[in-house]
Amino acid sequence: MTGEFYLGFLRRDYADPRFGSLTSPDFGGQFNLQLTPSTRVSGYADRSVQETIVYGAAGYLETVGSLGIDQTLRRDLTANVSGSYAVEDFHGIDRSDDVTIIGAGLKYFLTPQIYVGADYQFQRRSSSDS
Repeated sequence: MTGEFYLGFLRRDYADPRFGSLTSPDFGGQFNLQLTPSTRVSGYADRSVQETIVYGAAGYLETVGSLGIDQTLRRDLTANVSGSYAVEDFHGIDRSDDVTIIGAGLKYFLTPQIYVGADYQFQRRSSSDS
């Protein structure tokens, strides 16, 4: 198993005095775990400040976590499934969004470096904005 983790502090100052500054604890990390020779589990967590075009908001604080599984089916074929969940807290307005993403895919390797792949992803956003 390999991985890393960090802690810190986020601060974003806006030139527009209506928005002030956005401050928050910062954290994140990632890991990779080889369960079997053909199965790998990976995940990550991250927090960041993102820009937005939503009226009245200067940006949002995004906290996201993700988990994925890669399975080698044959030497030239792999499958994967993944899921992630994010909370987006908007700065300057009373809004918070929850984003859930679920995906799956296949990769067929023509050579060890070149593959043809297909992915499907479902995304759902739930917002406190009325």
